[in-house]
Amino acid sequence: MVARLGIPFTMLHLNELPRDVSEVVASVSSPVVLARTDDGTLATLLDRTALDAMRGSVSNFEAALRASLDSLRSQ
Repeated sequence: MVARLGIPFTMLHLNELPRDVSEVVASVSSPVVLARTDDGTLATLLDRTALDAMRGSVSNFEAALRASLDSLRSQ
């Protein structure tokens, strides 16, 4: 699935987060999927509620992630 995304994708544990990512995670909670935009800011793509609703389904995760990325790109 990650290979199909066509964008860089990095998974990090809470103890591996850069400071700016850690600050965002502290404000939105974890688990969370963030995107670093072209201007360097961080955007929340999927929060805990969205991830919990997927119940571990990779196909649901991919669909939701693609929809969130499309929405971010159209802003």
